[in-house]
Amino acid sequence: MKLIIICTLILFAFPSFSGVKADFISAVKKQCGKSDGDAAKLVTPGRTGTVIQFKVCAQKSIKLSADCTISCKKAGATLGQ
Repeated sequence: MKLIIICTLILFAFPSFSGVKADFISAVKKQCGKSDGDAAKLVTPGRTGTVIQFKVCAQKSIKLSADCTISCKKAGATLGQ
């Protein structure tokens, strides 16, 4: 039963971030001058939640690498403040 619940949550959670991830890749390409492949590598899940950080825009910028920092459009939407 627990496995079914977990699978259901995963199934519905990932599509909700798919549009955000595409927007994030576009921002990396535009703001950092990265190619499609390089931008996708920087935005992959597992990079400490960068897609979620971009969606929430808790900070004015998100540092993805030494040569790529993304500015948030909605900066200041910090949760809990």
